[in-house]
Amino acid sequence: MEGKELVVKSRTGTGKTLAFLLPLEELLLKDAEEGVSDKGIQAIILEPTRELAIQVKAQIDKFSSLSSVLVYGGDSVKAYHNMSDIRRKKPQVIIATPGRLIDLVENYDLDLGASRYQILDEGDKMLDMGFDKDV
Repeated sequence: MEGKELVVKSRTGTGKTLAFLLPLEELLLKDAEEGVSDKGIQAIILEPTRELAIQVKAQIDKFSSLSSVLVYGGDSVKAYHNMSDIRRKKPQVIIATPGRLIDLVENYDLDLGASRYQILDEGDKMLDMGFDKDV
């Protein structure tokens, strides 16, 4: 909440997702009240795998009022549909895997200029999987 970077390590099922999700929601609500940022994607949650990205999206839908879009790798048709969802829903938060996020930025003109918050969930796993350059 103080704008400092944080590294958290804990076993699965201990609430790490809520530990970043609830403060993120509070920060975005505060930003909206102050008129700091109310257009575009305001936060990026980067996940190493599709399965983790899906789990985080489910937690956002269950525990927050944030508008979000989930994007992850697959075929190029999926990328087109991802961008259609983003343009239509105008989300506050995008939950993405590294490769798909890069693809959307480079090939579909995804604008992340309004993003003030970036969360690297399972960052160690992303590095282990060879995403160090992407991240």
